Amino acid sequence: MVHEGDVERQTERLLDNIKALLDDGGAGMDDIAYFIVYLRDLSDYQLVSSLMRRLHPSTPHIIVHAKVCRPCTGSWKMERSREKGNGAEQRRKPRPISV
Repeated sequence: MVHEGDVERQTERLLDNIKALLDDGGAGMDDIAYFIVYLRDLSDYQLVSSLMRRLHPSTPHIIVHAKVCRPCTGSWKMERSREKGNGAEQRRKPRPISV
């Protein structure tokens, strides 16, 4: 567990991991069409939303209250999925990228 209980640092770490995976595949964070953020605790909503707006102001995001896929220890506060591509064609037919 990295940054246990710290949703801000978990978010930053996850974004760093996504960037590294995209870089390895010849893509970048600018190739992400949108983020879907899954929060276990809605009290983290404002913090995560402002962090996403600050770090990726031109990439839309939606925050959903949901059980995250990690074991229910309460330590993981969030997960995220995203779609690749900012072009109009990609917006019509988004392709999921799994992390």
